[in-house]
Amino acid sequence: MKKILIAGMLLVGSTLFAQDINTESPSFSAGGMTVSKNIFQVETNFGVNLKLLNNTNNHDFILPTMLIRYGITKRLEVRVNPIMKLNKTNYQLVGTNVGAKYNIIGQKEQKVQMSIIGGYALPVVSLATKINFNTVLTFNYDFAEKHSLGVNLGYQYLDFRISNAKIKTNLFLATLIYNYQITNRLSCFVEGKVDLWRTKLVNIVPQINGGPSARYFWDTGLLYKFGDRYQIDYVFGMNFDNSYKFHMLGFHFMLNTSKKQKK
Repeated sequence: MKKILIAGMLLVGSTLFAQDINTESPSFSAGGMTVSKNIFQVETNFGVNLKLLNNTNNHDFILPTMLIRYGITKRLEVRVNPIMKLNKTNYQLVGTNVGAKYNIIGQKEQKVQMSIIGGYALPVVSLATKINFNTVLTFNYDFAEKHSLGVNLGYQYLDFRISNAKIKTNLFLATLIYNYQITNRLSCFVEGKVDLWRTKLVNIVPQINGGPSARYFWDTGLLYKFGDRYQIDYVFGMNFDNSYKFHMLGFHFMLNTSKKQKK
């Protein structure tokens, strides 16, 4: 009788925690899904950036890049993204993004998923006014049992001021990602990214209006899930002119904070 009771409790617990972990890290692309209601999810990455310019090998570390997500409803989540950076011996907080993600259509059980993300970066320099707003439209299509494609289209506006000097930047980004499910726990992906931006400098002598600039990247990685709640991953990427490379390691976990789960 005890064995039957324990088995029943385990079955109920697994039913309450039906959602598998689904992360946005470590790729450039954000997914079309949101975390479910009462799900608390943390995505952390440790990275190394290698800048290969003029036959030199300069590098800095990302310690860590962290994304914290919490599901308010089935389709709405809130997000916090503090970013720490270590450059040689200088370790500092370089930004904190706060925002939300809303699922427009589709969740895990559907082939097409689309969401919109809005965020605002809180200033980290007390003597400057910094406006940093960003929004991204995400789209995923599961076109076969183990294959999916994803697209992101985004815009970012940056206004950085010190005294009377102003630096304004408009940035557009696009990503394309292909994912293949190797096993139930292991998957891989490859993706490309393009950044297009224009910068305007005001009240700076001489005044400079930068023309449009572009950067192109690609990366590939492996993701492995431990059960429903934990995931580790590795990513390698670079830009197309081979002057910049990066390696990323990640660990991610999710918790169900609903009262039913606690019982």
